[in-house]
Amino acid sequence: MSGLFGKTGSRAKNGSNFPYTIKKNLEKSRSSDHLESVKVVADQIVNVSYTVDLAEAIVEMMKQESNDKFGLYHLVNEGACTWYEVAKEIAFILEYDENVVIPIETKDFYTQLKRPQDTSLNIWKVKDRFGIDIPNWQNALYRFFEEIA
Repeated sequence: MSGLFGKTGSRAKNGSNFPYTIKKNLEKSRSSDHLESVKVVADQIVNVSYTVDLAEAIVEMMKQESNDKFGLYHLVNEGACTWYEVAKEIAFILEYDENVVIPIETKDFYTQLKRPQDTSLNIWKVKDRFGIDIPNWQNALYRFFEEIA
């Protein structure tokens, strides 16, 4: 599973995405009478991906089009993480108290859906065949929040 995020958000989520949701929850936790925690799943390993980075990588891949490079590729920002780690990074970037982000298990989340623990993707093939340097997810989040500020 990859958490795709970009400035316009997801149509399926009414223009929202995970970073927007965490930002909104952090703002709500700060504005309440008592500090509310932001609970985030910490036992699922995923990738998060900035649409700008993926678009740039795809354009570069298209420029290098050749018969020996056709194939199936995983394309995400560098590095695997948990949703909890992403939320903590967002709190850090936005200068919120990181301790307000609390880890929970998938079983404690609102859904009864069974989810695999590790859905992270490896981008070695893109890097190897196309020589593309894809930024890590932390850098992508930082630049995303710079863009929307």
